Amino acid sequence: MSKDCVVIQGPTHDQERMSKAWEGFNVIYSTWDDEKPKGEIPNNFVYNEKPKDAGFRNINYQVTSTLSGLKKAKKDGFDFCLKWRSDYVPSNATNLFKMFDKKALNFIAWSNHDGGYLIDYFFAGKTDYLIQIFEKMRELEKTCQHNFPEQKLTMATRELVEKKCIKPNYLLNKFDDSNYCTFIRPGDDYNTSNVVWQKDLHWQNDLTEGNRWA
Repeated sequence: MSKDCVVIQGPTHDQERMSKAWEGFNVIYSTWDDEKPKGEIPNNFVYNEKPKDAGFRNINYQVTSTLSGLKKAKKDGFDFCLKWRSDYVPSNATNLFKMFDKKALNFIAWSNHDGGYLIDYFFAGKTDYLIQIFEKMRELEKTCQHNFPEQKLTMATRELVEKKCIKPNYLLNKFDDSNYCTFIRPGDDYNTSNVVWQKDLHWQNDLTEGNRWA
């Protein structure tokens, strides 16, 4: 059995399309109690009670659902996880996974906007590393409340990287017609390809292009 797992966190959007896109992969869905079906619960679903305090910019929602999904992945024996938002769907999941470096922390890009931070739409790495990052983010919400979620992610990642000497693998300029993903939550960006991210001048910088931490 593959030791890789996809942890999809957040409310379910277009579940049929999502399931088809990840067919053949080990997937854990971590969502909310109010989405729990009346019948039998699939063993790859985790249902979480919504935090009473959403935190700054809803960070506690992200941390709660992601951590419970990652901990289930670890319990089930998965060594490497992709943390995935539930409002994106891959065009070719196999090709997407080919971009990942299993020894690195795989992020979309470094943004030099607003002091600089890591892009958090999805990222991948060793399961234990991701758990440590999100546990630290939960601590930071108590001590650095006014930092937005991407800043807390960046702070938590920096602490881990300094301890473990982990290298980054940025994905931004590796996306193309063979591996892109699509935003599927209704709104102005519905059904748009993430290849457009490559036009973002804040994300296109020396750190992203050179695979370097700030």
